[in-house]
Formats: sequence, C-alpha cells, structure tokens
Amino acid sequence: MVHMRYIDMDTQAPSGPKPDFKDITLFDQETGEPFIFTAKEQEFFWRQGFTHVPKRSPERRRELREKRAKGKPLFNVTCKVCGKVGKILTEPHDPRDIYCETCFAETWGEYLDAHPEVKAIHDKAEQEAAALTEQFEQQGDIS
Repeated sequence: MVHMRYIDMDTQAPSGPKPDFKDITLFDQETGEPFIFTAKEQEFFWRQGFTHVPKRSPERRRELREKRAKGKPLFNVTCKVCGKVGKILTEPHDPRDIYCETCFAETWGEYLDAHPEVKAIHDKAEQEAAALTEQFEQQGDIS
C-alpha cells in the first residue's frame, strides 16, 4: 500500500450542489459565551467534509492550536506532483510522498477507478456524509 498524505493548500468543493449557508449562533462549551458560526466557516467545514459544528469559539480554537504547536517544529513540504509548498506539524515518513489536496484528489480518483471494490466503500461513505450534512442543514439555526 502506498502511503500518501495531503496538505490543505487549496480547498476543493465536494461533489454535489453547494448548500446555502447562513450565519448561526453557537455557544462555547467551556465559557458559555455565544459566537457566530459564519457562513464562510460553514463553507470551509463543508469543503473539508466535516459533519459537526464547532464546540469552541474561533478565538478559543486558535488559542488551543497555538498552544499545541508552541515549541514544536514546522516541517516544510513540497507536493510531489505540482511543487506547491506548505508546512505541517508532523515530520513526514517519506517527504517524497506528499501531495497537495488537488493532486491528492486526482491520485485518489485514479486509484478508485483502478479498484472498484474500494470505490464502492468510498461511495457509500460519501453518501452517508451527504445524508448527515442534509440532516444538519434541516436542523437550521441552533441559537
């Protein structure tokens, strides 16, 4: 099995129509303070395939990321196919097998085309994720 990783340098929309996102009010699980889950953030979550809403405010999430990264080295990586440069927190096992998101998607698509049994599992997971996204959208504003 080929070990492949991708780094999120660009975002690419998942298949299917783009939902109509609207700002919603959520509450930080630690402080109880309200924060706005913006339409732009929701679109980012959708593009990344996330099916949950954030439990912390953007400021708190940034603080926690900075705390986790503090003192840890960043590793420069270059996409194997197109040459885009990015940084990651974990040292890659083989820096020659790093892909940006776009190139990873192409490589993954080619792999799925060559392996129909894996494609069937992948398609089922995509359908389940789409159903969860639809369920989330039907819940509407969570304020």
